[in-house]
Amino acid sequence: MILQLAQFTHDILFRHRRAQLHRGLLLMMAGLVLFIIGASSVRADGPTPTPVPVPILSIAKVAVTPTAQIGELIGFTIRVSNTGNLDSGANEAGNVTVQDTLPFLRDVTWVLGASTFTDCQINNNVLTCYSTNIVRRHVNEAETDFVNGEASVDVWAIATVCGTYSNNAIMIYKGKVQSTGLRSISVPCPVTPTPATPTPVPPTPTATIPYPTEAPPIIIIREVTPVNTPRPPNTGSGEIVSAGVSPASSVNSPELWLGGAIIIAGLVVMASQYKRYRR
Repeated sequence: MILQLAQFTHDILFRHRRAQLHRGLLLMMAGLVLFIIGASSVRADGPTPTPVPVPILSIAKVAVTPTAQIGELIGFTIRVSNTGNLDSGANEAGNVTVQDTLPFLRDVTWVLGASTFTDCQINNNVLTCYSTNIVRRHVNEAETDFVNGEASVDVWAIATVCGTYSNNAIMIYKGKVQSTGLRSISVPCPVTPTPATPTPVPPTPTATIPYPTEAPPIIIIREVTPVNTPRPPNTGSGEIVSAGVSPASSVNSPELWLGGAIIIAGLVVMASQYKRYRR
């Protein structure tokens, strides 16, 4: 076929003079045709590079309970996945090791939960797990999809104090370290209600009664009953002495009689003067 195409091109270029002006164009077309034919003649089922099987491991950590209250259960899940096409333990690659320094708070004790690692322990608040082999990515049992091989572990504790429970886990494989980054659980502190401030109420005015600072004197009136005592005998001195009666207040006092006589005389004089004045 290639020889026939070359003969056809030669006839067009050198036997037909009318086509001499189009020699360049025809040569380009002929070259393009030859290139396409040559490319199609290459076998499509030629050798392809074979990928090298390797395990691809990654670690992740999630808080089972991102928020909790004091007295509630809190926990983390740590998971190592193999998304490669080779088991992690193939070719004596060694163990996959996970370490996690768990959040240390007062009176908080961490315990192991479910685990698919070969072994896990918590010593001095540090979680250490290892797996001898994490299988490669494979088809599930229903043969409908690929699933990643993995190993996981859960850790749990009771939140006895408020605060932030935060830390990260690391994975060590073939001397390389990979970290999950910080993961946290928040336990808010209880809020103490602020007592309401009472509004002051002005006192109700009350009438005040003034009291004297000194008590008034108390006057006691007693009724005195006169006592008649016997008249003592005359002593011959011309004075009459009565027991319990002063001489000045006696009815036989000469002063008393003299005063009475003067009052009567004055009244007589006033009466006579009044009559004279009326005449």
